[in-house]
Amino acid sequence: MTRLANGEALAWLREAVTRETDDCVLWPFSTQRGYAVFGRRQAGGTLPRRAARAAWMLIHGALADDEMVLHRCDNPMCVNVRHLFLGNAGDNARDRSAKGRSRHTEWQKAKTHCPQGHLYDETNTMLDKYGNRSCRTCHRERERARRAALRAARAQIPQGES
Repeated sequence: MTRLANGEALAWLREAVTRETDDCVLWPFSTQRGYAVFGRRQAGGTLPRRAARAAWMLIHGALADDEMVLHRCDNPMCVNVRHLFLGNAGDNARDRSAKGRSRHTEWQKAKTHCPQGHLYDETNTMLDKYGNRSCRTCHRERERARRAALRAARAQIPQGES
């Protein structure tokens, strides 16, 4: 587990995570791109750490590097652990898209068919880790063509060489 730094901010955070409230607990210290942050001492300098991640770690313990702390309240300044939940990059993208905060959300939602004309419906739509839609039928066709090209390339290799 990474050691947390910044005495005053850490002391405030330790007290804040124990509050019995359903309201947002807003971070009164530094921000970076709208998110609550504080410094983390490391060889070579101080790196910013998301305060929500630190709040989660204080209550629940260490996190894997690929785990993200997401906000149910959709307030990046909130450190109330009741408003936080764990996810990965895909979960974060789906959450962002579901809440209408994705850069292309409205544009993507407005599309009813893929560029090849296949309908975007529940069975023919795939979501990538960023919440973008793609056509399952087109994906299958691309994969068939890719596999056929591989088989053709392998057939060109003389049997003694591999």
